[in-house]
Amino acid sequence: MSTGHNHPGSFGHHSSALVNRCEKDPEFRRCLYRHDGLDDEYDIPYLAGYSVDGKTLYKDRHLPEMLSYNHDGRRREYRPDPFLIDHESWEKAAIDAFGWKYAHAHELATAAERRAVLRAGLLWEPYQEAYRPFIKADEHEKLKRVPVDLDLTPYEDDPKLLHHLQKVMR
Repeated sequence: MSTGHNHPGSFGHHSSALVNRCEKDPEFRRCLYRHDGLDDEYDIPYLAGYSVDGKTLYKDRHLPEMLSYNHDGRRREYRPDPFLIDHESWEKAAIDAFGWKYAHAHELATAAERRAVLRAGLLWEPYQEAYRPFIKADEHEKLKRVPVDLDLTPYEDDPKLLHHLQKVMR
């Protein structure tokens, strides 16, 4: 759930070392690369998510193929899909391989995503801002199509949203 969904706390200056350490773990790597692609046919709160088995990554159907931001008079365009794939696969891999709670897995995934964004030559804060108009937790647009196998772990801290997701999934 994640890109665009902020949680307090962070790994701080340890994030790069932790990302590097996780990448070397064989079970983590197995989980990290098990997905079959990105499905963009559903309404997904907070832009993206993953199936219970981790084989499918989901992107909200309203998120465009290209996003952009302006910084210092320059317009930067980028495809969000690779960054969403990074975030969601890292998050799910940390939960499944290490048994981490969602909040810690989300922090790791954000660190890995941030690394990928910076390596692509993008700026982190404007990159995050570009997602803002598309983030929904069912406030601006009603969720109508939710995959039946969506992993609900990321939504457990929002009982109202969780209940609505469960209702739409039936």
